[in-house]
Amino acid sequence: MPRLKTLLTLLLVIFGTLGLAAAPSFGERPFIDIFQVPDSAMEQGHIRIKLSEANSALAQGFRYQDGALASFGLEELDALNLQYGVKKISPVFGDVSKNLKWGWRHVEWGLHLWFELEYDSAADIREIVMAYRDLAKDVQWAEPEYKKTLLSVNQDEVAAIAENLSRWTPNDPRYGEQWHYHNTGQTGGTVDADIDLPEAWDIEKGHPDVIVDVQDGGFQIDHPDLDLNKWVNPGEIAGNGIDDDANGYVDDVNGYNFVNGNATIVGHFHGTHVAGTIAAENNNSIGVSGIAGGNGTTRGVSLMSTQVFTDASSGGFETAPIYGADNGAAISQNSWGYTNVGAYDQVVLDAIDYFNANGGGTVMDGGITIYAAGNSESSGQWYPGCYSGTLAVAATTHEDTKAWYSNYDTWVDVSAPGGETSVTAEGVLSTYTGSSYNFLQGTSMACPHTSGVAALVVSFAHRNSRTLSNTELADILINTTDDHYAVNQSYIGQLGSGRINAYSALLATDPTLPSVSITAPAGGSVHDLNSVITITATASDTDGYITGVAFYIDDVLKSTDTSSPYAWVWNTAGYAGGAHSIKVIATDDDANTATRSVTVTLLAPPDEGFESGDFTLYPWVNNSSVPWTVQSSEVFSGTYAAKSGAITDNNSTTLSLPVVVSSAGNISFWYKVSSESNYDFLRFYIDEVQQGSWSGSAGWSEASYPVTSGSHTFAWTYSKDSSVANGSDCAWLDHIIFPPMGTYYAPPRNLTAASGNGYVNLAWDAPASGTPSNYKVYRDGSYLASTGGLTYSDTNVVNDTN
Repeated sequence: MPRLKTLLTLLLVIFGTLGLAAAPSFGERPFIDIFQVPDSAMEQGHIRIKLSEANSALAQGFRYQDGALASFGLEELDALNLQYGVKKISPVFGDVSKNLKWGWRHVEWGLHLWFELEYDSAADIREIVMAYRDLAKDVQWAEPEYKKTLLSVNQDEVAAIAENLSRWTPNDPRYGEQWHYHNTGQTGGTVDADIDLPEAWDIEKGHPDVIVDVQDGGFQIDHPDLDLNKWVNPGEIAGNGIDDDANGYVDDVNGYNFVNGNATIVGHFHGTHVAGTIAAENNNSIGVSGIAGGNGTTRGVSLMSTQVFTDASSGGFETAPIYGADNGAAISQNSWGYTNVGAYDQVVLDAIDYFNANGGGTVMDGGITIYAAGNSESSGQWYPGCYSGTLAVAATTHEDTKAWYSNYDTWVDVSAPGGETSVTAEGVLSTYTGSSYNFLQGTSMACPHTSGVAALVVSFAHRNSRTLSNTELADILINTTDDHYAVNQSYIGQLGSGRINAYSALLATDPTLPSVSITAPAGGSVHDLNSVITITATASDTDGYITGVAFYIDDVLKSTDTSSPYAWVWNTAGYAGGAHSIKVIATDDDANTATRSVTVTLLAPPDEGFESGDFTLYPWVNNSSVPWTVQSSEVFSGTYAAKSGAITDNNSTTLSLPVVVSSAGNISFWYKVSSESNYDFLRFYIDEVQQGSWSGSAGWSEASYPVTSGSHTFAWTYSKDSSVANGSDCAWLDHIIFPPMGTYYAPPRNLTAASGNGYVNLAWDAPASGTPSNYKVYRDGSYLASTGGLTYSDTNVVNDTN
């Protein structure tokens, strides 16, 4: 047993200290009123909860029997589990201790705090969720799982089409029927209402290093038009029953079936169709073509299957993106959405953010998540497509018009062919289960067109030693579309920038241009005024060499370095406080240039930035029932910032500081709020008089207020109203600069006096902050004595006089 205990300790240390990947960054979490969501939109019988950050170490130490946890070891939480008949507690993202490869990163992102609770209770699921949310000390979030659906259309029609198409021969080359790639008017549509794929193929046909995670129904792994382009996990051995690559999944050679909880991918018509659009094998004399399917001699991109739908069930929408990112996927392809407008699972959005930050594999900086916009023929907040962490795709027809079923809104990023099968051939033709082919329609079909073009762009850049960032890729896809609004006048601005164009996208990815990146400092970082900052950059050129890298501050040229590694030391003395831009321009031997820039902020060093990791630097008063904490996951500058306590409804939490201001000046600080707008507030007070109030979802902002000389109390209070939570439901405080201050000593409290014949007995409580070694006692302003205790007896008083 001692040896095992040592091993567990080492694992915890590793998980707590290895932080080499992108820091956790989460997008918006709009409030969902679950009492307005119909039962039909929620999965019954289980909910998800996320433990509080204070329970992180506890969660890392959990040990599971058959994948389940007997209890949390938290009294109130376990009591609630008993009340609602919780029969199984499962870690949503698996046992972190078994994931030797990426467990530390899952801890860093808080994935180990998510649990699924299966219950046997007749209580309304909303009542159950709200009861767990009320456990603010132990649980930071609870939610139902909202139902998802595949975004193709008319399943009865699909079955009929499949029957009619049985007379077709799958081995016949059918590229000419794929009008969505090359529209010659063969279906009566508009010539060139396509993605210009033949032109794009002259440049790139797909690279096997680019992995596309098809989060869908499983695709038919042995389909003759897909089998050579399927992803093969390089660290896994098929059928040996061992987790060879230590990623937490056994025998996951081509992906993982998250519905059934095993590595057997079950072919599904929808996932097979989506996969074929992305990378059906090209030039193999059978069937159809794929956008990034290779050239028949060289493989196309690699198709990973993370199965979240079967014919009978679904699940794993939150774990599939984690698997994809951890196993090198650059593109997450998602042709599904929620069944109810405005509904989303926070755990799923967390997983999307994780993929975007940690995906990309060896070919891209970060991952990109692409979603179908939905088939409800409406606008509105349809998740996950409307989420800021995704690239959303609407559907068009063979005439470039909006497909009748497609959702539309200002959050749509691009359009792509989705087809309409009222006339069969006007649908999208792709691979199908049973080693066959079929026409389908839907934003489900538009989405993989965009993922396929994205895969071509990344392949082209990677083949030519250029590593795109996920932001650069998104910009290329959005900025190279064909304007289709001439035939979509009723939807101007609601179908994205236009219909995607593969050829234009590749032209915008010219690999002969030089490449440059700023490796330090990080964009958005905060630095002390008058400090010295070393700026470093890397630059390369595929068809020549870099002649120099120029360094600019606020668009003013400061220096040029002509030899790698490229660097310049910026002495910030004399620069004003505030934001400053750092720009580097690399020039190659053909006089081509590449530019990158970041913005940093120069500020006076804080008097209090909580860099001690606690509240000991000043005599802070932090005695609310749910006190503020010092944490490192959300900061403005440095490593730490203060965070409001995790209060429940009708409560507040206050952090205050008594001070003595020696001369008039200003107090300034940086704050951030993530709360229900106009209901839950962060407020700042001086001597109990409110100075400022902030609510809603606000990024880091500065506040400054004048302060007169004398004794004052500064206080920051976060308070909640009677119901509803939104965002992270808290506030943060950092980088405080005080006015000129003298030394402050907190006073003793609750002084009492009991008098008698010729004596007075005094008693008091210690100050709220600080640890005095002694107290001085005065009578009528005259010093009497000092004492180290909390009592004093004056026996020299004169009755009726003192």
